[in-house]
Amino acid sequence: KHRKETLIAKSNYAKELFSDIEQSLLDLEDKIPLSKLNFLIKSSRDAHLSIITIVNNKLGLLTEEDPIVPIMAQFDLKMASSLLQTYDGSPESLNAFTDGVNLLLELNDANHHPMLLKFVKTRLTGKARVGLPDNIASIPDLLTNIKNRCEEKTSAESVIAKLKSIKIKDNVETFCTEIENLTSKLKNIYVGQQIPDDVAGKMATKIGVDTLINNTVSQETKIILKVGDFADIKTAIQKVQENVTANTHIFHVKRGVVSNQNFRNNRSRGQNFTNYQRNNPGRQYQNS
Repeated sequence: KHRKETLIAKSNYAKELFSDIEQSLLDLEDKIPLSKLNFLIKSSRDAHLSIITIVNNKLGLLTEEDPIVPIMAQFDLKMASSLLQTYDGSPESLNAFTDGVNLLLELNDANHHPMLLKFVKTRLTGKARVGLPDNIASIPDLLTNIKNRCEEKTSAESVIAKLKSIKIKDNVETFCTEIENLTSKLKNIYVGQQIPDDVAGKMATKIGVDTLINNTVSQETKIILKVGDFADIKTAIQKVQENVTANTHIFHVKRGVVSNQNFRNNRSRGQNFTNYQRNNPGRQYQNS
């Protein structure tokens, strides 16, 4: 019992501390850039959420069941606004938005949920707002709808197909950047399929390296890529760029040597002709 009371006390203290931090940040609203303010608020929110999660997990191991998260007596619009940033439908921000909504669900009594639903709708913009049905009556339904419309549905097969079809054009840097981005996306998809991070990285990197091999003209670079053991795609790309730079330098040096040789040869031919004319006056008119 004492341990449980201690955990709840820590949870309450975390809530009070978060409220103080939030108020301090809001007081600085006109003094620091908005992007920095949003970052600080998000960091504070994440820390508070982590504390609540830890307390919940520990309390779940105990036999008694007491309230874990302090419930707000009334809907706090200011706190809700600081916890939940606006969401435009981007797949990258979907998880953060969902976490924020779920935290507000925990902090608010069921009587506040209708008001919370209205509030969450006001935080939606762009793709997240367009196409939202009017008949959504609960937060879970709202989150399901947004997830269905905004979650990235790219499959591993489609990313692999893009990697296999990509061709190097005029700009090597653009080509390498595209391979790096697609390989990173492929790894994230594998991780989302419950594949361990290190295994997912190796699988994605191998496919990315194969794409580099198929688009590399230099046999030396192909060999380096085939025998190399690369920790990630960036390392492989760096090897390609280093080799391309070296080959380009050698090409320019060789071209310069050839140009100088041609210049000397042409100059020698000109000098020989002049000497011939000087030593054989009148011969140039012999066929006239």
